[in-house]
Amino acid sequence: MLYSDICGLVLMGGQSQRMGRDKSQIDLDNQKLYVRAANKLALLVSEVYLSVNAFQADTYHYEWPFITDKWVGEGPLSGVVSAFDALQKPLFILACDMPGMEEADMKCLLDRYMSSQKTTMFFNNISGQPEPLASMWSAADLADLSTYFLGGGRSFKGYLTQNPCDFMTVQDTRIFRNLNSPEDMDRL
Repeated sequence: MLYSDICGLVLMGGQSQRMGRDKSQIDLDNQKLYVRAANKLALLVSEVYLSVNAFQADTYHYEWPFITDKWVGEGPLSGVVSAFDALQKPLFILACDMPGMEEADMKCLLDRYMSSQKTTMFFNNISGQPEPLASMWSAADLADLSTYFLGGGRSFKGYLTQNPCDFMTVQDTRIFRNLNSPEDMDRL
């Protein structure tokens, strides 16, 4: 079942400084990282968008519609706030650099959100931190997140300390591995 009242959002507009090149364009198993993430979201929601920076918008051609970050260099919150401003719908967020995220885990997250209608994200028991880059956000919380961002807030963690959400744990925390550097790629 595809959810039509929720949009999928692939976060991919970062600067990729540690990687030394655009992470979204890296091939893994003959598929670009952003395509892998978008395909996973497309199994669950009927609309998928890419959150891109201005350079990506001007340089690459995409199979999915994209939303360009309104604020340059302001981190992933900029992409989320830009997307919510354009779409005004709940968002299922997945960073392009989390290739270990599996459809079954994503479906569990979405099911949990659907039962509670509260923003839901994974909680990494190993790091002791939430994983906002693989999360399902309600429209009400996205409006609050936008207010937080426009007021100068730039950290998901800062927002979450003031605004509770529903956390979900998983047994296999390898799904949270993200690819930030060439060394991370070598460890795959």
